[in-house]
Amino acid sequence: MDTKSKLEAALQYAARGWLVFPLTPNAKTPLASLVPHGVKDATKDAATIRDWWTRQPDANVAIACGVGDCGPYVVDVDAPHGGHKHDGAASLASAGIALPNTLTATTPNGGKHYYYGLTAAPPPDKVKNCANVKGLEGVDVRTSGGYIVAPPSTIEGKCYAFLNWRGKRDMCEYPAALYLKPKPEPAAPPRPVTPPTGDLIDRARRYLAACDPAISGQGGHNATLHAAHSLVVGYGLDGATALGLLLSEYNPRCAPPWTEKELRHKLDSAQANPQKPVGYLLDAPLPPVPSADRVQSKIGTQQPDELAARYSRRRLLGDYADPPPEDENPAALFRNGWLRRGGAAVLISVSGAGKSVAVTQFCDHFAVGRPWVGIAPIRPLSIAVYQAEDDDTEVADFRNNIRRGLADEGWTADELARAERNIVYHDVTGLAGDAFLRFVKYAQERDRADLLIFNPLQSFAGCDISSNADLSDFLRVRLNPILANPTAPCGCVIVHHTNKVPSNAKDRRAWLDTNSAAYAGAGGAELVNWARAILTLRPHEAVGYYDLIAAKRGKRLGWTDAEGNPTLVKTLAHSSGLMFWREVPPDELADVEAGRQSIEGEGARLHALAVCKLNGKPFANVAALVAAVQSATHVGRIKAARWVNDCRDRGELVTRKGDGLHSLAIGLPEQFAPLSNEGKKADATEEEQPYWDF
Repeated sequence: MDTKSKLEAALQYAARGWLVFPLTPNAKTPLASLVPHGVKDATKDAATIRDWWTRQPDANVAIACGVGDCGPYVVDVDAPHGGHKHDGAASLASAGIALPNTLTATTPNGGKHYYYGLTAAPPPDKVKNCANVKGLEGVDVRTSGGYIVAPPSTIEGKCYAFLNWRGKRDMCEYPAALYLKPKPEPAAPPRPVTPPTGDLIDRARRYLAACDPAISGQGGHNATLHAAHSLVVGYGLDGATALGLLLSEYNPRCAPPWTEKELRHKLDSAQANPQKPVGYLLDAPLPPVPSADRVQSKIGTQQPDELAARYSRRRLLGDYADPPPEDENPAALFRNGWLRRGGAAVLISVSGAGKSVAVTQFCDHFAVGRPWVGIAPIRPLSIAVYQAEDDDTEVADFRNNIRRGLADEGWTADELARAERNIVYHDVTGLAGDAFLRFVKYAQERDRADLLIFNPLQSFAGCDISSNADLSDFLRVRLNPILANPTAPCGCVIVHHTNKVPSNAKDRRAWLDTNSAAYAGAGGAELVNWARAILTLRPHEAVGYYDLIAAKRGKRLGWTDAEGNPTLVKTLAHSSGLMFWREVPPDELADVEAGRQSIEGEGARLHALAVCKLNGKPFANVAALVAAVQSATHVGRIKAARWVNDCRDRGELVTRKGDGLHSLAIGLPEQFAPLSNEGKKADATEEEQPYWDF
C-alpha cells in the first residue's frame, strides 16, 4: 500500500467502500479549490477521484470516518513530540484499556491510527467525534462528520504508513471500553399553571408584541429576561412553548437576534428566579401594542459610532483586494460571476408551467457540478430548498421522473446518489416574514448550504409584495444579512409567479416582449432592483413550448443561438411521458415555426379542423375541439377558438341534433380532401354523407 501513488491509494480505499477526498499537499486541511465543503464532498466515485488527483497529484488523501460500507471508526493515539506532551498510549495503559488488534497505521509524529468497524449502528451518544475521549489525554476518536489523514500522505516529508494492510477483513469491532457515557435525561420543565390553550398562547403572543425588543447597548439583556419571565412565570407556560414564542414572535425584532441557546438560558434564569407568583399575568389587562417602527426608532437612538461598527464598513476604493481566479474563489458559485455568495437570483414563471419540476431539475444538476441549460456552477453545490407549494407525493413524483430523465441522459448511479446527498428539503408551513427568516438563519447554521431556494416568494414574504417598501424590508434589511453571514455565506434563488396573462392582444404582445421579461413577476419593482440575476419562464408562441429568458445578467451566461450569435433566450419543452424539462434543438423549433407559418394563410381554419379528427368520433363540446386544434397546430387558445368559431359561422362545422356533438361538414378545399375521406364511416348512408365525424 505505502509504495502506491496517492491516486492509487485513494482508488483502493474507494473500492473498499470508503469515501475519500483530497487534502492540501503536505497538510491536513481539505483542498478548498477541489472540495469546498471538505468532508461533505467525500466520494467513492472513481471518475471524480481520478479527476481530483489528476488536477493535484500531490494532494494528501483523507478518508471520511463513520460512513461508507465498512466504516472506519478511527482511534487516534498521539505520541509525545515537540511541544506536544500528551502520550495516548500511556493514558490507555493507566486506565487499563488494551485496544484490540486491528488495521493500524503509523503517523509522522510517532502516533498510531487504529481502524475499527461496527457490525451495527453505534449506540446512541456512545461513539462520537471527540478529543481526549473519556478524559484520556492524547486519545481522540474520529467518526461520522470527521476524517483521518491516510497513507501514503506526507507531512513535512514524513509518511503515514499501514503496518498490517490486507485490503479486507483486517478491522475488528470498535472497543466497547471507549464507549461514551450517555448524558443524563434533562430535568422535566415546570408544569404550567394552565394547559397552553389557544387563547392562552394568543394572550402571551399579544403580550410579547408589546414588550420592548432587545437592542444591543440599550439594556437588551434585561428586556429579553423580562419577556422570558412573562412567559414562564407570568403565563405559566412550559419551556418548549415559551421558547417557540420567543423565537417566532420576539427574537426577529431584536438587533441583533439572540441564538436559541441564549434564549434557553434566559428562560432557565427566569424559572430559577420567579420573583412573582406563577400566573400573575393570566388575568391582567394586555398592554397596548407598540407602533410598527419601534425597533427602527430604537436603533435610531444609538450613537453614530455604534451604528457604523454594527451596520457598515468603511474602506477606500484601493483597499478592495483583487479577486482570486474563479475556480479558487470561495465566494463564486456560478461561472462568469452570474451569482455569488451574498447575492440572489429570481426565477419568474407562469402558473402551471412546471416551475417546481424545473427547480428540482436544476438543483440536481448544480448539486453535482453540472450545468443546466447553460447555467454552469463552479463546483458541486450543497442546496437547501424551502418550499410550501408541493405535497410529499408531488415532490417524490418530481424526483422519480427527473431521475429517469437523467439516467436516460447518461448520469451514473453515483451522480444521482450525490445529488440526493447534496440537497436538503425544508417543507415549511405557517411561517412567513420575520419568523420564516429566523428559521432560515437557524437552519443555515446547521445546513451550511451554498444555495438556498425559496419556492414560492408569496408563501414566505409575509408582506404586501406590491409594496416596494415592504419588499425592501424583507429582502434587503432581513434576508441580505443571512446571505452574507460570514459563518455560512450563501446564494439564493427565489421562485416567483407572474402577473395574470393579459387577455388583450396588444397588452399580451407587450407582456411577451423579451425586453420587459424582468418585470413579468407579480408585485413591486423592488424585487427586480434587488436581485442580481433574473430568469423568466414564459409560453412560447408555439403551444407546448416555453422560453427561458435570461432577463438580468443574461450576457454573463454566454448563451448562443444555432448560428453562434449571442442570445438571451433558451426554448424548453416537457419530455414526452416524463415530468422532465428538455432544451429544444434549433431544428425542431424551426420545424414548428415553419408549420405555424404554413397554416396562417387561406384555408387555415379548415386545415386545423381536418388534422384534428379522432378515430372518426365527434367531439363532445367546443372546448375539447379547441384544445385539439391547439395541440395539432401549435397555436394559442384564442386563435384556435377564433378558427373554430369562423368554421361554425360559415357552416363548415355543424352540431348534430339531439346530442350536441360537433362534426365537420364535407366540402373542404381540394388540398384537404384526403383528410376528409379518411374520416368517413365505411357504412355511411347517403343522408349521413354530408357529415364527417372526428
